[in-house]
Amino acid sequence: MTLPHSYGMVLMLTILTMICWGSWANVLKLAKNWRFELLYYDYSIGVALGAALAGLTFGTWGADGFTFLDDLMNAGHMNILCGFLGGVVFNLSNILVVGAIAVAGMGVGFPIGVGLALVVGSIWSYIVNPQGAREYSFPWALVGEPTNLGVCLGHYGYLEVWLRTHGKRAHSSMPELGQNAIESMLKLLLRITEYATSSQHGLVYNIRELS
Repeated sequence: MTLPHSYGMVLMLTILTMICWGSWANVLKLAKNWRFELLYYDYSIGVALGAALAGLTFGTWGADGFTFLDDLMNAGHMNILCGFLGGVVFNLSNILVVGAIAVAGMGVGFPIGVGLALVVGSIWSYIVNPQGAREYSFPWALVGEPTNLGVCLGHYGYLEVWLRTHGKRAHSSMPELGQNAIESMLKLLLRITEYATSSQHGLVYNIRELS
């Protein structure tokens, strides 16, 4: 994945996003005799294709975090399904909003539709998950990466552990009385591998040294 590493680049991309997001409806002037809600069908298809293209390019190039396909594999089927259903509901609501804008005009349909969406969405989100922001608020944070005082979009934690297994000698005629230290270490590494591959939090591990 490729991420911006400077404050200026983040600000430029944010401004570009706001310009594109706020002016997509202006292409309706180019498409004469085309209803606003029907134009949104083309817009939603373009957004889907653009997101897929961005994921396969900027989401795959570079060495920042995981690639787009790796994130999809780690997301889980239920998370992908919920994201897809959320997109379906979002696009259906937007079709209704642009239909209202086509009838009542931008100055009436947009403030009422988007305003109600924000209010109802905030209330419904609190009902489903009644947690305040205080639980996730921190007075300060220390980032241990050389970001050059830029915006830190993501930060991976790091933990290094030293594992040691002990064995017990036994005669070859009675191996059940002994314990193989190498076998115990292999079982432990297999359990760590199984946990890391089944984790949904992007856990990555690396065996640095065996001795």
